[in-house]
Amino acid sequence: MSASREKKLRQQQRQQQQPKKEKRNFNKALTRLAVIAVALTLVCLLLIGAGLPHRAFAVYSVGNRGLSAAEYSYMLMENYLRYHDFYSQYGMGWDANKLLEDQELTDVRDGILSGTDDQLHELLLLEMDAGEISLDPFYNAVFEQRLEEMTERLKNKTAAQDFYGRGITMEIVENMTRRQLLTQQYFAQWRKDTQAGYDIDKLTEVYRANKDDFDAVSYQSFTVSGTAPEYPEEATDEEKEALDREAKEAVMAEAEDYRASIGTEDSFVEAARQYAARMAADSQPPPDQDGDPDGDANGDQPEEPLADDEDEQPDDFDAESVYTRDVEKSVATAVLRDWLFDEARRPGDTVSIENGFNVVVARFTERGRQDVLAANVRHILVMFEEELDEEGKPIGSTEENRAQTLAKAEAILEEWKNGEATESSFAALAFAKTDDGNAGDGGLYQNILPTANFVPPFLDWCLDRNNQPGDTDIVETLHGYHVMYMVNNDTPYWQIQAGELQVNEDYDARIEDLKEQTPFKTNLFPGSWFVKRI
Repeated sequence: MSASREKKLRQQQRQQQQPKKEKRNFNKALTRLAVIAVALTLVCLLLIGAGLPHRAFAVYSVGNRGLSAAEYSYMLMENYLRYHDFYSQYGMGWDANKLLEDQELTDVRDGILSGTDDQLHELLLLEMDAGEISLDPFYNAVFEQRLEEMTERLKNKTAAQDFYGRGITMEIVENMTRRQLLTQQYFAQWRKDTQAGYDIDKLTEVYRANKDDFDAVSYQSFTVSGTAPEYPEEATDEEKEALDREAKEAVMAEAEDYRASIGTEDSFVEAARQYAARMAADSQPPPDQDGDPDGDANGDQPEEPLADDEDEQPDDFDAESVYTRDVEKSVATAVLRDWLFDEARRPGDTVSIENGFNVVVARFTERGRQDVLAANVRHILVMFEEELDEEGKPIGSTEENRAQTLAKAEAILEEWKNGEATESSFAALAFAKTDDGNAGDGGLYQNILPTANFVPPFLDWCLDRNNQPGDTDIVETLHGYHVMYMVNNDTPYWQIQAGELQVNEDYDARIEDLKEQTPFKTNLFPGSWFVKRI
């Protein structure tokens, strides 16, 4: 074979082998790519499983501040819990066994999402406004307790990730809890400082613009009771209406007779007394056939001696029951509200107002600005431990128990004195130690007036003008011993009302301005992929 022919043959062989080689190379490359793709997929799945993208990618931002998908998901699901608790508690169509998207309450999901966005917008704006601050003793105590609760809730990591999303960690819970409490603390201090800055002219202006809401009225009243008529079996609607009208006219006529006798405060009390006496007489059982009203036909029981004069008859009528004092419009009884707060109302005015088949008879006493001084106090209640009898019924506390309770109260007060001895440190102790139901407010009771429904020793201490801001004491009541802290008690209540209304309006206007200046951005790519779905 010639050299040229051999060379040509080799070229033909190479040409025949080239596609096979290229195919082998392509298959190798494809295999490598598949391996790499599988490896990348596994890495991505591992990263997603560990929640790293949830914590790395921002999904919500305000200005230069942002929240990761995991942080946003945490706040979203906390709001979900609040909705769940509310709707479940009040039986408003919420089915705890259904997913959110399957609930009959179709607007709930949108409410949770928009509520979360608004809440976070405000939180980040307040953060920027507050600057660098730290938790005071009270808010720090709240922070520590919430962390304990969340640590318990997150013990089951799988369940926690199923609920809050894969990115949830205690670090995120701690961070978001701290940020929430810092903004709450800043807001509370801002309100306090802003309200303290209003001068008397500003407060007077606000009061005059809202007199109907701020003023309080006092009046006397009693109710003349009627009875709904019994309808004949075949009565028509017109006949029923006629019977209703007749029954109402009868009770109104009786009420008007009583009102006609009313002129002064004392005459009103007397009219109410006479009506109570008539009602008591009507409720007595009829005498038996022998004329014995007690049903003792044989007269075996000795009779009570009769009084010589009608005025000497036993009288258990409570004259105070006709008085209502210092009531604001928002809590005044609905049937009298418009009449009481009519600008034409004058002391001594009387009225009979229909209320169903009853009629309320009332006499107006006064209306005015609430100049009474209001008190704000904090307290820590150490309750008595009641002893039980053999049947398990409470029989009160023993002297030994009372002494032990007092010792506990004294120890708490001493602990406060040995610490920072500030209002905030007292609030922190109240949060941790009080037996009262206002621990979450640091034992705070606000705007205490003489009409407040507190036991007398407690109320007396609150209203004692000798107690100055920062003063402390231990007060005994039927509930136990109260460790007391006076916040303040020197501001007329109308000024507090005006200041609270104005500061609310100022805050709303301020936060709306901030929202317009610095809007929020959400659903940022790719962070939105990792937000918990609801």
